[in-house]
Amino acid sequence: SIVILAMGGIALGKAVTSSGLLHLIATSLQEKIGGYPPIAILAIFGALCLVFATFVSHTVSALIIVPLVQTIGREFHHEGLMVIGIALIASVAMGMPSSGFPNSIAISMTDDLGKRYLTANHFITRGVIASLIMYGFIITVGYGILSSKGY
Repeated sequence: SIVILAMGGIALGKAVTSSGLLHLIATSLQEKIGGYPPIAILAIFGALCLVFATFVSHTVSALIIVPLVQTIGREFHHEGLMVIGIALIASVAMGMPSSGFPNSIAISMTDDLGKRYLTANHFITRGVIASLIMYGFIITVGYGILSSKGY
């Protein structure tokens, strides 16, 4: 199931890129967010990525959203800032067992009696809070560090 999750994400990312859907989305979004500062663009796409990565997987969300923000970031001369920021945000989404491969493996672990150590409720109650805290940290501190480094 882990291999299917990974390969499905890669196939979905390739389909979005090769079909022209990615270019269409990027062009329409560039017109709408043209006057926004880079931190606002990062916050908007970061929230979108966080929600998407929580329900799908880190890999799938990164494969779809990173090329999109790369295109938009290139237009506003903040390509590195957008790509690094979104990649970090995609990696901290952990609110569901399907959010990533480590979560899938963790929820399948059982004790000697066959009882699972973790349930979906554990991921939701702890993972969503941790994801939101890390999102705020990346948008504030991460943005400051990346900006100071010239990204």
